[in-house]
Amino acid sequence: LPVLSPSGEERGEILIRVQMRRTTTVFSLDVEPSYAHGSLFHLADPKRQLKFQAALDAKNHTPASLSIADIRDLVASHSAAVDQLRAWQAHVEAASTDWFRSSEHKAKADVQPLTTNLHVSYFRLYAGVEPARATVLQGRPRDVEIDVLPGEDLSASTRYMLGHGGGGSRFSLEDLVDLDSPLQVDATYSTVTCGAPTAHGLGLSQFGLVELEDKLLSVESPVESYRCTYALRKAVCMSQALCVLAATFTSQLELVLQKSVPNHEWLLEQWATVGYLIGWESLVSTQGKELHMLSDAWVAIKSLERVQIQLVSQGELTTFAPSPDSDEKYVLQLPLPSPVFGLLPQALQDGRLIGVTSVLFTQGINEMQTLANVVGAVGIALQVRINDKCCLVRHALGEYHERLMAVPSLQGMTAQMKHMKLDALSAFIANSNESTMTKKNHRILLEASDDIRRLNGGRVTFCKSGKDRTAMSVTLDQARVVGSLWKHAPMMLQDASAKQDWALLKPVANLMREFGVRIEVAKKNVGQPRYSFNGLQPHYSVLLVKHPLVTKTLTSAALAGIGDVVCQLGVEHADAIDFRRLTVFTAIGGIYIAPLLHVSYGMLNRMFAGNSAKAVLQRVAVDQLVLTPAFFVSYFALMQTVSPTDVSIADKLRHDWWPTVQVNWIVWVPAQLINFGFIRPSYQGTTTILFSNVVSLFWNAYMSFVSHLHDGDNDTLPPSHG
Repeated sequence: LPVLSPSGEERGEILIRVQMRRTTTVFSLDVEPSYAHGSLFHLADPKRQLKFQAALDAKNHTPASLSIADIRDLVASHSAAVDQLRAWQAHVEAASTDWFRSSEHKAKADVQPLTTNLHVSYFRLYAGVEPARATVLQGRPRDVEIDVLPGEDLSASTRYMLGHGGGGSRFSLEDLVDLDSPLQVDATYSTVTCGAPTAHGLGLSQFGLVELEDKLLSVESPVESYRCTYALRKAVCMSQALCVLAATFTSQLELVLQKSVPNHEWLLEQWATVGYLIGWESLVSTQGKELHMLSDAWVAIKSLERVQIQLVSQGELTTFAPSPDSDEKYVLQLPLPSPVFGLLPQALQDGRLIGVTSVLFTQGINEMQTLANVVGAVGIALQVRINDKCCLVRHALGEYHERLMAVPSLQGMTAQMKHMKLDALSAFIANSNESTMTKKNHRILLEASDDIRRLNGGRVTFCKSGKDRTAMSVTLDQARVVGSLWKHAPMMLQDASAKQDWALLKPVANLMREFGVRIEVAKKNVGQPRYSFNGLQPHYSVLLVKHPLVTKTLTSAALAGIGDVVCQLGVEHADAIDFRRLTVFTAIGGIYIAPLLHVSYGMLNRMFAGNSAKAVLQRVAVDQLVLTPAFFVSYFALMQTVSPTDVSIADKLRHDWWPTVQVNWIVWVPAQLINFGFIRPSYQGTTTILFSNVVSLFWNAYMSFVSHLHDGDNDTLPPSHG
């Protein structure tokens, strides 16, 4: 600004600097109503929710502490979440007559709230009029002992249904029509199966609900953004879990009213006084994306304990709403026809709410779980934690058992359970902690299944998509139900009696696998009545069984030949293939290498049985320190004999034997740790030889380059002794 004299003459100037800083006006926000009744924002475990709230209070975290930019981002994320929920709701309402979600649509965005591959299966045992003494092993496979007989108490009609009646004839629908007296259902077992209740469409590579809860408990910024992500993901998983709960409860209610289940006269009163028990069996692994599936499933399953079931007369749709009596509960109303509703105890007709006890027992069973156990993957901790929380006396299953035994009006039923304890299940879980979890313990699932049934609970089995692993579990469960009737005791397949137990179960399991409902479930999902194996694998497996040595020889020869072609064209860049060398190499691979590996692997498995770390290390040590050096001596001698050069056998061994053994150890020690550690002994010599030769493709290329540096182009390379 200029400085002027009275006469207007400019005498100087004044400089003014103005500094302006952006500021935030102090304001307050009202509490969101959605944070109140039955909120999806609450953590699944009430104790963890209290811990989370205490952590927020300790850090003085309130919405007023957010900046305008943070609030703008939060509003945008909430708006996107609400839009997504509305889109899902619109799709479900528009497709109200087509609610099945195939396993092929796991990642399809608009069907995320629907449970993947949800099915209810009924396994019925029939009571006949005359007992039978026919053996279950008529038409048995050759490897089943012939002297194993079921008990005489299994009814004739049940045996005919299983295809083991007199003369080996199989029961048919025509037989049912021709029976003088109709079949009577002795007992019915229902099992619900599905894919894991998880948010496939929201991604599984980074986290699941458990990991999000851990982030919230740490009160890391941005907490509100994590809350929104958690609520949306939980809405998807809870929607799927609720579908399963409704299907499991209504299927069991139907059987109770039909008087088709054990203790049917007590079950309605048990539900009214103690609550409904639903037991989940998880077969997903604790590695990779399946770990986050388990994470989602655990939070959704645990959150079901906030749900109370209310049976109502009539009504068209199931309703689900916050409980008017508790901020932490939801009420799931299930409508029943008036005649059926009138059969309920008066307390349930008057609107008494049925509490839900939801437990999960998990054990990964595929090869990824084997890998996770061997390397000690961190995901095992979640599996151990889940099993521990659901079993211990102070936790879900133990508390339910105690409440059930304490009800005086149920003593007529619980008198049969007075000797029932959870000690066996607790012992299995205690022995499967993180430090000792070096192998899978499927007996946790078997014992948990039996305990759930003893307590009259509903059963759910799930894997990633509810097809193949689930099918194996259901088939085994059905075979165990039948076998337990013969043996008058649960068939746990323990080490001492596994062979005899399996001799009883195998014919039934094979029958159910081929003719049961699971093959139909597979067809419904993939369009063909087959389980999801590679199309070539079944044919190759048949050849391995019928002609094992010939099949292995041809496989090894073919892969050895491919390896030599790769050597000549890919490494040596030869102008043309040396067919004489290729023929010799292929012949040695098939005629010499394959039988040698077949014999050596069989010997190692007999010497060091099992898949323990000690047995694996012993097999690798003997293979690499004893068999491999001896193999290369014989190999070089053989090659110099069938394809002679100017180099003598002694000079060849002196020059190439030790370097070859050293490089072999670099490649094959880790390869054999995988080979012996992860491939089951029953597949050693089949999958193992295939695995060895696949690795040999790369090994031979490397050895081709190294050998020809020293010996010239006329020499032939050693294949590996995998």
